[in-house]
Amino acid sequence: MASARGRQTRQPHAPGWFRLIAGGGIAALAVLLLGGVLERVLIGGDDEAAARAVREITTHVAGVDAALARVARELAGRAEVRDGLTGDPPAVRRVFDILQAAEADGPVPNLAITVYDARSVPRAWHGRPAELSPERLQSGPLGFADVGPAGLRLVHVEPIVEAPRAPGPPARRLGTVVVERVISSTRATADPDRGFVVGTSAGPAVLRPGAARGGDARVRSFDVAGVDGAARVGASIGLDEIAGVRSRWRRRVAALFFLVLAGVTLAAGARALAARTRRAHLRPSVMAGVAKRHAARVSCAIVMRDLFLLPEPERRLFTGIELNVTPGLEFSGSFEIEAASQAEKETLSLGGSLAQGSHTVRVSFLNEYSGG
Repeated sequence: MASARGRQTRQPHAPGWFRLIAGGGIAALAVLLLGGVLERVLIGGDDEAAARAVREITTHVAGVDAALARVARELAGRAEVRDGLTGDPPAVRRVFDILQAAEADGPVPNLAITVYDARSVPRAWHGRPAELSPERLQSGPLGFADVGPAGLRLVHVEPIVEAPRAPGPPARRLGTVVVERVISSTRATADPDRGFVVGTSAGPAVLRPGAARGGDARVRSFDVAGVDGAARVGASIGLDEIAGVRSRWRRRVAALFFLVLAGVTLAAGARALAARTRRAHLRPSVMAGVAKRHAARVSCAIVMRDLFLLPEPERRLFTGIELNVTPGLEFSGSFEIEAASQAEKETLSLGGSLAQGSHTVRVSFLNEYSGG
């Protein structure tokens, strides 16, 4: 039973720059896909975006209104604040410290607090409060929105009365605590009623004191109530503003898409250029090896011809070399000849070592008076 093994062929790999471009293209498409999904989640349709703006504004305004009412009630019930209304300087200074601490420890920052006496004269304050009419200062617990020099603000008025006593006449009013906070200082210049702008995730909305004003099909309007259920501000957000937020989101996603493509293209180009440079360095090294082998082959013929075929005077490479002389086996010596004539014989001794085998020994004399 015969079996045959097929040759395994090596599949060519795609160049590194090509794989980089392919991966970058996938990443860029992922940016577009993720941007579309996040647009649906973060912005959504017009009705979804408007509903989200309503929730954000209602939560913010209701939270600030509740914080103002809480701080006002706590201050109106403190004995130190009542003592400060007597006009005693140390007691008044103590009230200033209490107001500063109440703002620092308050549930919301940037509160403005003022304590008025029974004649609506301010006795202590903290922050940048605005002026109120005497009617509002003499009212009972009251929350409302008003426009002051700093912008649209929420205000809470709380009466200060005598400490509770045994059954008797009603507690006398000693003064008033007013706590306020600005919720928007930016005017909506394009709005005919010049409301105030507040930012939401669906786009900028416009706030006004009192109830909302409807009538425009391209605008979603709603009321925002305080802790007592009464409307504090009227709010509205236009569908054009929501469309603007959506358009800006898409432009950012498109910019990120092209940024990824540009980065990948630059990286792939740099990698392709590096590979081309390596190949360019490789070609000269290969050609140098070929030239070296060719030169070796050609030079062998030149060496053989110069050494073995040309006579010594015509040689260019191996001048002064005798073919019959083995290098390292030359033996020489100097001697003094005492014989006065050629008829007299004299024996000279010169020693050396030769390897085993057949050799030709040549003896020569450098002295011109001798012959060999």
